[in-house]
Amino acid sequence: MAYKQKPCRVCGKLFTPCAYCEKDDTAFHWRAIACSIECGKEYLRRVLEARQKDVSKETVASTAVENSVEEKNEEDTSLPINEESAEEKTEVHSPVKMRNRAKAKDFSKK
Repeated sequence: MAYKQKPCRVCGKLFTPCAYCEKDDTAFHWRAIACSIECGKEYLRRVLEARQKDVSKETVASTAVENSVEEKNEEDTSLPINEESAEEKTEVHSPVKMRNRAKAKDFSKK
C-alpha cells in the first residue's frame, strides 16, 4: 500500500511520511512533518521560537491588565472591602485540592 507524499514543512521537498508517526499524538515525530532529521530539527526550532514570542506577548499583556486593575482599585476606595472574603478569594489552591473538591461534589450529587 503506497502512502501519499507530503511536502516538507521546511524545504518543500516531497516525502513519504511515517504512518505510525502521523497517528501518534504523544510526542513530536519529525518523520511525520519533515523529509530529514535536519529539516525536523529546523522545524522544531522555529516552532519553539514562535512559542517563546507568544509567551512573552502574553506576559506583557497580562502585566498591562494587572496594572490597569490595580489603578482602578486605587481610584475606587468608596466601597469597603471585607478582609475575610478578600483572603478567601486570593487563596491559591493546588490542582489536587481542586480535583478532590470536584470529585466530592460529584459523589454528593449521586
